[in-house]
Amino acid sequence: MKLRKRFALEPVTVFILLTALTIIISGIGHLLNWQATYTSINIATGATETVLVTVENLFSVSGLRYIISNAVPNFASFAPLATLIIAFMGIGVIEKSGLFHTLFGNIKEAPVKLITFIIILLSILSSLFGEIGFVLLMPLSALIFMLIGRNPVAGVIASFAGITGGAGANLFVSSLDMNLAVFTDLAAKLIDPAYTVNANSNWFFIITATLLLSIVGTFITEKWIVPRLGEYKVYDIIEDLNEKREINEKRGLFFAGLSALVFLSFILYLIIPLGLPGSGILLNPGETNYLDQLLGFNSYFNQGIPFIFALLLLIPGLFYGIGSGTIRNDKDFSGAINSAMKDISKILILMFFVAQFIAVFKETNIGTLINVALVNLIEATQFQGLALVFLVFFVALIGNLFITSTTTKWMMMAPVIVPLGMMSNITPEYMQAVFRAGDSITNGVTPLLAYFVVFIALVNKYNSLAKKPVTYMKAIRMIYPYAICFGIVWLILLIAWFIIGLPIGPNVYPLM
Repeated sequence: MKLRKRFALEPVTVFILLTALTIIISGIGHLLNWQATYTSINIATGATETVLVTVENLFSVSGLRYIISNAVPNFASFAPLATLIIAFMGIGVIEKSGLFHTLFGNIKEAPVKLITFIIILLSILSSLFGEIGFVLLMPLSALIFMLIGRNPVAGVIASFAGITGGAGANLFVSSLDMNLAVFTDLAAKLIDPAYTVNANSNWFFIITATLLLSIVGTFITEKWIVPRLGEYKVYDIIEDLNEKREINEKRGLFFAGLSALVFLSFILYLIIPLGLPGSGILLNPGETNYLDQLLGFNSYFNQGIPFIFALLLLIPGLFYGIGSGTIRNDKDFSGAINSAMKDISKILILMFFVAQFIAVFKETNIGTLINVALVNLIEATQFQGLALVFLVFFVALIGNLFITSTTTKWMMMAPVIVPLGMMSNITPEYMQAVFRAGDSITNGVTPLLAYFVVFIALVNKYNSLAKKPVTYMKAIRMIYPYAICFGIVWLILLIAWFIIGLPIGPNVYPLM
């Protein structure tokens, strides 16, 4: 116990050490001439190309130049930085104006298990809108748990587990399905040029996974997390206002509802091509499919999702405050925005070091080399049937520890995994499902997940009563029960589908 406490390092220290270790390993890799090749498919032509990957030595003069010259750009371009600030502004306004309390005040009457289930379900579904769940749903989940008299840390943990462990699941076809289907289709054509893979090919499978993961996540939260965290001092959000004021909730709700309706109507006008001036301008005109236009990488809507959702909180919150009397001037409005940012200094410092580690690790190509080695292992074994399914599942699980981008990994793995599956009478769509299942499990425990820093920051924010900050390893221990149980659920689903032969999507089955 004393040894554990002695080596319970602060998150900042952990990421400094990880960065230093990565630099040293890159130097060793350079001396040993680490390199590997993998097969890539040209999206434009469908032809295969051989890609050579070598380790980039940062333990050198040029490496030192890279580290120093890119420290500021790495931090400035760190995705969670801007997203968190934007989302926190909206959360601060709905909290301090009283809109949050008014909307969710009656939630205390609902069964606590149902609330937990809905939080995890919504967290899984948040992948429809990219990474907004990390900076929007996690803090809102904390506030909801606090409102119903529970420890808000449990709300943060449950939401984070749903977002990460359920990344490959959903009730709807998302941009992930479209991105994966592109490479699955091209890989399938290496064996059968007439084969076609659709974006909805895993739909039935991911719907089932979504519901089961939500149920299992609820069980873990209620039976494991909540009892171990203990009680938390509950406060009334409204009492945090600078002065006592008479609140007109009905008038505030009318103002908030009307402003939200106007804003949503405006956004809908911008994403629906009606042929009218300004309509559809947030879509990507370079795509032919509407879902690609709306949710593709180059979609203006997709890129602006964090800002749009922040405004969806901020605008109704502001108008609720005006209507109810909780916000009477610009000072009140500014105070509401700043309220959620008061503890952000520690988050920013941690983000700086996390940004450096992720950038340095990516620059070295170590993660790519590890994933290429895993792909080569799959190809060398020539496993078939369920043995191939197990191998791909665990390779995806391990590979995700070093490259968190699902699409990037599938781009490298699909040209090997899909043909091997087809030669073993397994459909490309099922192999895609196996990959996305394994890929989801370790999202919440890898230090290379950029938004892990938000999780640590929120846990420490609401863990202040414990008087001891949550270390990196303690944060991992909060998540590993979900990772283990979610992994078991994913694996059972895959085996059941394979043996029974249920359709995984419309007219798509595990076996050919």
